[in-house]
Amino acid sequence: MSNIIRLKRIDDIVNLLDMETFVKQIKEFYLENKGDAACLIYGIYGGDEALKDIYELKFDSNFFLSLIKLNIKHKYALKLLYEIYTTTKKRDIKKEASKIIDEVLEKMNISYSEFKLKCMPNLGFNSKGEREFNKDYKLILNSDYSLSLFDIKNDKILKSMPKKINEDLKEEIQNLEKEIHKFMRANSYLLSIILIDGEIYSYDLFREYFIDNILMNKFASTLIWNLYDKNKKIITTFRYLGKDKYIDSENKEIKIDADSFVGLASPVEMDDKTINKWIKHIKDYQLLQPLEQLKLVKLNKNSLQKEVKKLSTIEGTYGAFKDFAKRYEMYAHDKFGETYTFQSNDDDIFSISADIDEDIEHDDIIEIKLSFGNQNYNKISSRFIYTFLVFIICSFKLNDFIID
Repeated sequence: MSNIIRLKRIDDIVNLLDMETFVKQIKEFYLENKGDAACLIYGIYGGDEALKDIYELKFDSNFFLSLIKLNIKHKYALKLLYEIYTTTKKRDIKKEASKIIDEVLEKMNISYSEFKLKCMPNLGFNSKGEREFNKDYKLILNSDYSLSLFDIKNDKILKSMPKKINEDLKEEIQNLEKEIHKFMRANSYLLSIILIDGEIYSYDLFREYFIDNILMNKFASTLIWNLYDKNKKIITTFRYLGKDKYIDSENKEIKIDADSFVGLASPVEMDDKTINKWIKHIKDYQLLQPLEQLKLVKLNKNSLQKEVKKLSTIEGTYGAFKDFAKRYEMYAHDKFGETYTFQSNDDDIFSISADIDEDIEHDDIIEIKLSFGNQNYNKISSRFIYTFLVFIICSFKLNDFIID
């Protein structure tokens, strides 16, 4: 049943029914037998609840991916699609999920990075950063992503885990801490890619991706953003302080209207005075950024081609070479030693390559070649070059280029 199509004529008939009663009946039918036919009807018309129920039964199957395609306009369906793609161990399922994702990207005209933002989990935390387990306890997500256990009945934060606490709850909290750590790691890399690409979002989407999701909200408050006008021209830089408050580098509050656009700011687009003000601001408020957005390095922003030549060949460990390629989701080529490339939304290309012996060890020092280009031979974005050079300097600890 992998080739399933949705008929408008059937939808029109269903729309004439009392939907609440109809969904209740098809759910009962599904619960009674859980066969493909029942799953199909319930999955098409039962909404997010139906997808959640069927997901637990038919997670790793082409049948469920077909159901997702029929519900692809629903945000929850996108989240399940991404979850299947990133967790399945079945090659055919991963391939089919990847194909559907590509179709979604083309239809919605968005990048893979933005698709990830749309699928971002909140791990059960509400907008206040709280996750209630039962009538006795809830967890509070702190600004540094650590967790505090709150005693609801006694209205206080506990300094340690109570001995009487249920073992299942204790295990759930420990698993959640691991999930948060994975979230932080994965999304610091995602934000790095968004910075490289210079992606810009409408103000409404900025709020949806970075403000409404409490986990991303905490990241957003540590970063510096560009504010663009309706024509996508930079107006100023700003920081989000929470509660719909934004300030510029002069610590003056700014207002953002619905016609504005927002994107991560890059030092290559700022003057030195603005950069220094933001660096001081970040230091004064002891903000921990999830990426090297304003890292002080010895690079001439106005002569990046010369800087590229200086860094055309570097040394680093084989392990760091592999980790860098994985972190920035670079595409592997193995025809000539090992080569990895990253292609931006504007077809700018960054490559790292090395001649690798088959007996190479993780900590062995290798010579790594760097290069930049554009698939269409257009001018390469200064942001693209500068950001990758900063990440290379930091990742391979090229101390001659780092300013303390």
